[in-house]
Amino acid sequence: MTSPGREPVVYVGGDDGFGTPLRRDTIMRIASISKPIVTAAALSMVDTAFHVPPDKLHRFVPQLAPGEDGLALFDPVDGMWASAPQFPLSSAGLVSTIDDLIAFTDRLRDGRLISTTSLSAMTTDHLTPQQRDDAGLFLDGAGWGYGLCVEPDGRYGWDGGLGTGWRVAGRSAHRRR
Repeated sequence: MTSPGREPVVYVGGDDGFGTPLRRDTIMRIASISKPIVTAAALSMVDTAFHVPPDKLHRFVPQLAPGEDGLALFDPVDGMWASAPQFPLSSAGLVSTIDDLIAFTDRLRDGRLISTTSLSAMTTDHLTPQQRDDAGLFLDGAGWGYGLCVEPDGRYGWDGGLGTGWRVAGRSAHRRR
């Protein structure tokens, strides 16, 4: 974050705004509208947010990660998701339940969240064969749509940096470039 003049500015990269400078009040508007829009569009997503509220922490589990002797604690229940982040990101940091994830993916696949034209564009592999080969370690033979992994058999989804992954079997196989 920098403060040119009096306006604090955050430069957001990747899927968070493609390097666009955002003022603090813009980021707060994103945080305040993201959940209601997603919830309203996907309907019953009542347990998805940028943090776990105190009254729901009893349902949350600690995050584990590979350690020297098997799995080790990475983040406790009262850790990083127990309070709202200072700067929520539009591309990461949501915490959810399996019921909400299924509601989201079902509505995405069935055309109730976005148009079928938009879904088709999102889930079409836009990589060239060379780009796909170069990204082999990350994509393991899959392609990349607009923010989603696209498998050769038409499934699409996301693998998060903290070990969460999901795939949706699309209604039809999507084309490769």
